[in-house]
Amino acid sequence: MSAAALKALTLHHALAVGGRTDLSDRFFDRAATVVEIVWEQAIDGDLQYPETDGSDGPASAVLEWYLNRLFRRAHTDRRLSDAVFPVISLQQPPSTWFRPRVFWRVLRTVRNPRTHSYEESHPRTEEHWT
Repeated sequence: MSAAALKALTLHHALAVGGRTDLSDRFFDRAATVVEIVWEQAIDGDLQYPETDGSDGPASAVLEWYLNRLFRRAHTDRRLSDAVFPVISLQQPPSTWFRPRVFWRVLRTVRNPRTHSYEESHPRTEEHWT
């Protein structure tokens, strides 16, 4: 649904900029970016299954390791969690996961995981239950 909403927004902008003149060219050029991001996420998810045909070279192994670590660490690190969800919900491109502040936070070693627990950085309040 996020992809459909983004394509609808893309159509809105294409209409606002040039009306119906050459609308299909302008719309599909812009929508290709949205579709490409969603398609890449789907393909990357499929590559974890051995039945999937596709490239699984050394670069894929490094990327898979990094993303697995990012997702694991996002469970206990609020800043990483804040970096993951906008990409998953298609609000930001996946390239934001490779910005230096995210990259180094994923790679750093946590000496005391208790000091970085999700519960401590996200204290529960009454509004969570109402």
